[in-house]
Amino acid sequence: MFQALGSGNRAELVRVIITASGGPFRTWASADIEQATLAQALKHPNWSMGQKITIDSASMMNKGLEVIEASYLFALTPDEIDVLVHPQSIIHGMVEFRIVLWSRSWGRPTCARRSRIASDGPIALSSGSEA
Repeated sequence: MFQALGSGNRAELVRVIITASGGPFRTWASADIEQATLAQALKHPNWSMGQKITIDSASMMNKGLEVIEASYLFALTPDEIDVLVHPQSIIHGMVEFRIVLWSRSWGRPTCARRSRIASDGPIALSSGSEA
C-alpha cells in the first residue's frame, strides 16, 4: 500500500482496497464454520504461513488488523478503506484516486516480499521480478 499510495495525490484519494483470499472457509456455510477443526483452519488454499497468521486469515481477523494498520499508518478514515475478497490472491491491494488512476500491489501469493517491504521499506524491482 505504501508504494501504491505514493503513486497519486493524497487529496485525490477515494479509497484503499485491501484484498482477502477468504481463507479456507470462504465457501462454507456459517453452520459448518462453527464446527470447523483446527486442522481445517490451518489448510489455507493460497498461502503458506505460520499457525497464528493462518488462523487469523481463516477467521478474517488479519483483515481487521490490516484495516486498523492502514488507518493508523496512512491516516485513513474508515470510509476510505474497503476489503474485497479476491480468492486468487494475485492483487494484494489497490488504491483508487479521483482522477481514475488505479495503483495496485500484485504478485505471487508469498509473504516474503511484503515482509521485506514492511521491515526495509519499499524497493524498486524490475518488471516480472518477485525477489
